[in-house]
Amino acid sequence: NLVRTIPAGEIITRTNTLTEPPDSLLQAMRIFFLGVAAGRLVDGGGGNRSMMVHPSQQTMLHGDYCRWVNEAKARWVQLLGLPQGDPDRLELIDELRDSHADLQATVANLRPLDELLSVLAWSIRRTRVWEVNTAGGPTPEIDWGTDYSHVLVGGQAMDRGFTVNGLTVTYMPRGVGTGTADTIQQRARFFGYKRLYLGYCRIYLEAAARAAYQSYVEHEENLRQRLTEHRRTGRPLTDWKRAFFLDQQLQPTRRSVMDLTYLHDVLSDEWYVTRAPHDSEEAVVTNREIVRRFLERLTLQPDAGSPQRTEMQQHHLADEVPLSLALADLLTPMRITRAQDSQRYTGLLLQVREYLDAHPAALCRVYTMSRGAERERSVDREDEIPMLRLFQGAHPVFPLTQRGAIYPGDSEMRAPTGLTIQVHRLRVVRADDSVLDDVPALAVWVPSEMAEAWVVQEPPR
Repeated sequence: NLVRTIPAGEIITRTNTLTEPPDSLLQAMRIFFLGVAAGRLVDGGGGNRSMMVHPSQQTMLHGDYCRWVNEAKARWVQLLGLPQGDPDRLELIDELRDSHADLQATVANLRPLDELLSVLAWSIRRTRVWEVNTAGGPTPEIDWGTDYSHVLVGGQAMDRGFTVNGLTVTYMPRGVGTGTADTIQQRARFFGYKRLYLGYCRIYLEAAARAAYQSYVEHEENLRQRLTEHRRTGRPLTDWKRAFFLDQQLQPTRRSVMDLTYLHDVLSDEWYVTRAPHDSEEAVVTNREIVRRFLERLTLQPDAGSPQRTEMQQHHLADEVPLSLALADLLTPMRITRAQDSQRYTGLLLQVREYLDAHPAALCRVYTMSRGAERERSVDREDEIPMLRLFQGAHPVFPLTQRGAIYPGDSEMRAPTGLTIQVHRLRVVRADDSVLDDVPALAVWVPSEMAEAWVVQEPPR
């Protein structure tokens, strides 16, 4: 209830110019000045109260907003000095009454409007307006001790390492820009140590920026939860997977400052497949045992289909398998060693865990492809098995009107809803014609209801 969305028509863009201050800016200023007046009455003006106006980095816009703020200040001081029955003064009082009601919803024991009006004109007049940029030379140093209240207007100069004392109202008519999460976070000075005066705070944001900050908070809470869980294991932090959620419209930071590459992705109505299940013979041995133990816990039945299917096109399946069981006994312990597989697999685990937190009774379907018989697959030049090679295609292919009439293809072997896991048993033929038998491989269908964007960064091997 402290956050407001700035209407799209009140944000300056290449196709939308403004010739007068937008209503949302004036609303934010009324909230701020009433808070300043209340602060002067309650604590005698100790410390500071500040408002930050943070449009784009273009200094020309800073000048426009500074002019609008100063003009509104001067006009309101003039109107408050008029006789009480003056129509223009009464119109301003009505607007202030609405703003006072807004503040009353979040500030306990807010002084009555009549009391605030007794010091409001003086509070507005004594508020210093600063244009914080390098348009007139070096970025100005704010002298916080000269006045109780300040309005700061600026862009990039307030992005990094800039302190705003006593910030209560933030007005940010700008989007997410290039979408680097650390820069967006550094603009968010409305997060912080404001509990003592939180009710006076208001945040005005462009719609996409508001959504980005909301998802940022949700993802940060998830990150803290995962760190807490790792701490309980007693293992060192170096063993912790660098994997966390992050909205797809954001990037963690500028890639030039990252030591390690990362993958930013989301699985939604698509298959995840292990492209190099044969990468480590040691992992193959471990995965065989994991798959064997997991399948022993299931009740597998022949799947339905055309009697004309070949043996390789006939499978076993288990329906209504608890997703929590599949995650704990199969997906999590499986060793995925190839980096390209591992990053997406870690993202898959993140999505499934997050979904289970909200839907603990969720179910999934499990297939043993070809009823557990080995399928021979060859690798490509990258020593990988692409999805098109892993999956058997539809039969017949021609005529097109009959395509898949006997067998629709492996990619169609999935439940109509929820997660589907296919367990493949492969005979992998490598480029040097060497063969590795009995290689377990997974294909996992992730439905859109489990979609959640993530970032995974692999440490050096």
